[in-house]
Amino acid sequence: MLDFARKEDTEALRELWTACFGGPPEYLDFYYGRRFVPEDTLVWREEGRPVSMMTLMRVRQGGQDGAYVYAVATLPAFRGKGLMTRLDQWSQEIIRQRGWTFSVLVPAEPGLFSMYEKLGYRSVFPIWTKEISGAGKNSGKFFLCSFETFQELRRRYLYRIPGAVLHPDQELRYIYDELHTFSGDILLYEEKETLCYVAFTQEEKGVLIREITGSDPVGTARELMRYCSAERALIRSAKPLRGFQRTPFGMGRRLDGGPIREGYMALMLD
Repeated sequence: MLDFARKEDTEALRELWTACFGGPPEYLDFYYGRRFVPEDTLVWREEGRPVSMMTLMRVRQGGQDGAYVYAVATLPAFRGKGLMTRLDQWSQEIIRQRGWTFSVLVPAEPGLFSMYEKLGYRSVFPIWTKEISGAGKNSGKFFLCSFETFQELRRRYLYRIPGAVLHPDQELRYIYDELHTFSGDILLYEEKETLCYVAFTQEEKGVLIREITGSDPVGTARELMRYCSAERALIRSAKPLRGFQRTPFGMGRRLDGGPIREGYMALMLD
């Protein structure tokens, strides 16, 4: 049956998460200790135990509130039974009750775009990507960024990007702490006397630059590779740049069935 999660479901939800996404127990400790909100977590129960789940996080676009749909998962033994469709339909009711007007998400893999299209989502949040190799010089240009500085710089950055999806302060703080705690960070640097930041994680194959605000992302990425002792980097850019490839990233859907505004999503919990 459809239900909201409860605090006592935590262990079952952790098992569901691990079965579908994997990941270290330390991250689950972090997420369920810092971010888990039962009334934001929709579940389907079998014999009282959650076997499918979906999380709704508030975001804003163009002055309107919406939901970022996250941690969508069903135990393998219960797939193919339409449980996710039921959760999705119920989520629309919940979103409407909260006065929100849209929902957005980031498919976990390219093959899921077509599945979400059947639910009414459209791919309207592209990013531009470029993979590079060859580290640059060790310039010593980077220094740690406080949350307050990051919060203000990001607000200014997204203000200049039409259709940008914004996190409320509480969610942004969680994302900041997650990056700082798990193989990533947000670093400040100066470019042409302008204060910029780069948000990144260190992956198995190199550095993933998840958001960068300066006008020379390639040059900065090379220096960041030296800083991180990495040989490769994948840059995600908010705007088209020479040599960058347009890549589908986020999807959106309006509750009224109308077209959702095209824009930019980044630093999601993807």
